[in-house]
Formats: sequence, structure tokens, C-alpha cells
Amino acid sequence: MLTHSLERNGLMKREQSDCGAVSDAAGHADAEVELDVILASLTSILIQVNDDSTIRRWNRAAERALGYRADQVLGRSIADCGVQWNQEDMRRLVGHISLGESPQGLEVGFEGEEGSQRCLGVTLSPLKETASAGHGVLILARDITELMRTERVQRRLITAVEQVNETIVITDLQGTILYVNPAFERITGYTSEEVVGLRPDVVSSGQHDPEFYSKMWATLRRGDVWFGHFTNRKKDGSLYEEDATISPVRDEAGEITNYVAVKKDVTERLALEVQLRSAQKLESIGQLAAGIAHEINTPTQFISDNTRFLRDAFGKLDDLLKLCSELSANGGESADPEATLKQVAKFAQAAKIGFLSKEIPDALGESLSGLARVTEIVSAMKSFSHPGSCEKQAVDLNDVINTTITLSTNEWKYVAEIETDFDPELPLVRCLPSEMGQVVLNMIVNSAHAIVDAVGANGEERGRIRIATQRVGDCAEIRISDTGCGMPDEVRSRVFDPFYTTKEVGRGTGQGLAISHSVVVDKHSGSIDVESKPGEGTTFVIRLPFEELGTSSEDVSQAA
Repeated sequence: MLTHSLERNGLMKREQSDCGAVSDAAGHADAEVELDVILASLTSILIQVNDDSTIRRWNRAAERALGYRADQVLGRSIADCGVQWNQEDMRRLVGHISLGESPQGLEVGFEGEEGSQRCLGVTLSPLKETASAGHGVLILARDITELMRTERVQRRLITAVEQVNETIVITDLQGTILYVNPAFERITGYTSEEVVGLRPDVVSSGQHDPEFYSKMWATLRRGDVWFGHFTNRKKDGSLYEEDATISPVRDEAGEITNYVAVKKDVTERLALEVQLRSAQKLESIGQLAAGIAHEINTPTQFISDNTRFLRDAFGKLDDLLKLCSELSANGGESADPEATLKQVAKFAQAAKIGFLSKEIPDALGESLSGLARVTEIVSAMKSFSHPGSCEKQAVDLNDVINTTITLSTNEWKYVAEIETDFDPELPLVRCLPSEMGQVVLNMIVNSAHAIVDAVGANGEERGRIRIATQRVGDCAEIRISDTGCGMPDEVRSRVFDPFYTTKEVGRGTGQGLAISHSVVVDKHSGSIDVESKPGEGTTFVIRLPFEELGTSSEDVSQAA
């Protein structure tokens, strides 16, 4: 367009000097001035060169971008005008000029201020068709350095999104899928073409209740980031586990325009964690086995003793019972009443009726109490060792804790007293009861070991373990305190690290508290904290959220 304007004004017929044309007539001079004004106002770089690549025009945009005034470069070769060009790019540009070619989209690098590397996007427009005193080329250019940087960032981002192992899903505000990356296709079995335009519930497994999705969408609609876990279903029907982060995407005005979900397939990791927890539970059971055997042996011993006593007592009563049976069969009549009475007295004296009448009820009561204790221990063992359901259940935390206390009796009874302060009004908590029992057991055993470290294991001094439950806001709180040795800050800060332990070999693997943290935080969206100072004991504070009901069908249908 600028070339046509030059042709219409006949300005290409004039010789140039110092970025201004010298006219043979006043009218032509005025037009030349007008052209200079136009060129000076352009924001794009404009350089006119002759066929031999010497510079004829150099506008103000060129001065600003390239750092040289027109009077410094006019008449000099474009390749050697002072600008630190990328020599390969410049050779290519000069080659196009010499051949009269007009390529678009050339990139020519140069060194800017303080050695910064910059780049021009160049278009060549030959002027050979004009009736000029000297033919040439117009170089139209703009600095595309920032644009190229942005494009490189975008390319890197696109490459990363396409190549990461995590599933990435972008939806609109209604939850309609706009984009999925190749990882989504690989993990779910669905192609992009199959799911774009649908909602994320295309992979829903049906294993999350409406409340789960209600909370998720409430978080996102507030503009907050949601963190959570999905059990989803692949195209082939198999289930897989995902840890997800879903974030709102905002425009320049701060309005939410999209949601982006980044989800990691953790199916194998969770399977390994289940195996690890199972191994840790077996380790705990192994550690408790001797104590459990002792706890069961004590009541079974006196049950056995009482049973032998009752057997012997029955033997001594047998003659008396037979005589009474004979008298009963004869209607209470005896041929020799006096002899019969003597015989009854003899049998009664031999059986020690007075002693038995006192001891037999005690023996029976003691045996029944022992059987109840055995039943309690066996029931606790069964409840603790049962693998449990993968789904959360509404349970009484107080019962879970009582069961665990019973099971761990031999771990603490020689070194501490256990006090409980349970909130009788504590609502049921949806949790995995077997795994929460493991958490409480880990805490009790840890407290017992801390007390041994503080007072010794000789039994002369005893510590105290206190377990309390209460409702704190929207959470059920369990506080487990002990009068043990406490922990310095460097230990307390690492107490939940996997395989970290300060105990001697054979007394701890460093997994108990790490697994407890995983169960409470990752599986129950709760929190577990520790308060401790050396010499002042330790308190573990566990909080599990109550899960409220109330979800719309719309939220379920939009579930990710």
C-alpha cells in the first residue's frame, strides 16, 4: 500500500539524501516532506535500500528499535551499518534483496542494548516496477522479540501439557469438557473426540455420594482451588484412582471463565499403600501377640482352675445326690430312717456342703467374668485385624478407641494408667474404622514407649495416658496425651516422616506415625498435629471432619 502511494506521488523518481528527498520542483519537495512526515509517524520499522543494499531511507521507528539515527546509516550497506546483526540472517536477507525476491515472515536477529538478543520480523517489497531513478527494496519490520518469547513459552507449555503423565481436563463454567490431554486418553481409554462436549461424569464410577460433589462444586464456585481424590471408571469398565487439583481460570477482569483439572493416576501407589498398611498392621499384631496371649491366658487359667474345682465338688456331691434321688423315688420313705439320716449326714460332711455353697457361686461368677474378658479380647482382635470395607462407615469413635485400648492392654498396663474422657454426645463419624483403630493403636504404643523412656520399665513409677474425645466445630477431635519424655523441636518436626524413628532397632520402624498421618490427612481429609516439649510429655491431636448431607443432582451430573 505504501509502495502504491509512493508510485502515485512520483516520489520514487527522486534521489534521496539524509533521509529527505531533494526535489527538482517545489511541488515535489512538498510531497517529499509530506512523505517524510508519514514515514516518521509509522510505528513499524521502514528501511528503503538500493539494489546494492545501501540504505536510502531509515524512519524514526528504525532509529528507536535499532539504536542508530538516519544520518548515521544513510548511504551505508544494510549489512554494515553499525547494527550488530546475526550474520547468517543478514546474508540471507541480502541474498533476497539482490535477487529481487519478496519473502514474508523472515526473522533477522540483532544485538540490542546491553547485549540483549532481539529479533525482527521482516517483509521485503521490491520497488523495481516503479519508474525510479534507482530501483530498490522496502524493508518493513517490527520487533518480535517479546512475541517470540511468548510463543516459546506457549510452545513449551503445550509440549509439557501434551507430554505430562498427569491427566489435564479443561471445562467451561457448566462443566462441559473443552480439552483433554493425551494422558487422559491413555489412562481412561477415551479419545479426545469422544469426550469433548461431554461432562466429566463420563468417567464417573458412581462410588462417590452426592455430598462429595456438592462440596467440590461449592469450593470451585467460590473461586477456590479444590483438592481431592476420585475413584473413576475407564472406558473398559475398570476402576482407577486419581488425586486431583481443580482450579478456576480467571480472565484479565478476574472473572472465572474455565476450570482446569490436573489429576494423577495413583492406582498402583494406593495398592502399595494398602500392602504397606497391612504389613504394618501385621507388625503391630506381631508385637501385641505375646501380650494378647498373656491377657487371654490369665482368665483362661482361672476358668480352668474353677472348672476343675467344680468337677471335684460335683464328685463329692454325687453320693449325696444319688441318696436323695433314691429317697425321692420312694416317696421320701425309708426302711430305716435313722440309718438313712446318718448316711445323709456322712455324705454332706464329706462333700463340705457349707464350703461348696459359698465357693461354687464365686467360682461360677469368676469364670463367667473371665469368659467375658476373653470374649472382649477376641472381639477386639477380630475388629482390629479385619481388613474392613474400602468405603467409609458411620462409626462411634469412642467404641473404636475402647476396642483398641482393650487390644493394647499389655503394651501399657505395666508402665501407665489409661484415663478416658469420652464425649457421650459425640456424633457418628464417617471413617474407615479399621484404619482409625490402627491410628489409635500407633498413638498408644508410641505413648507407652515414651513413658518407658521417661520413667523406666521396672514398674516402680507409672505414667499416665489420657484419651479424650470432643466435638470441635465441624470436626470430631481425639486428644491422646502422655506423661512421657516429650520431644525436642527437631524430632517433633519430623515425627510423621516415613522411616524416621529415634527408637533402637527392633522397637520401631518409623512407619507407624507416617501411616497414621496418611490415614488421617489423605484418607479422611482430617488433620493430625503434635504438641510436645522435652520433659513435658506429648499430645497428639487428631481431627476428623463430620460430613454433612445435601447435594443437588446438577452437582452430581457435573462431577469430575
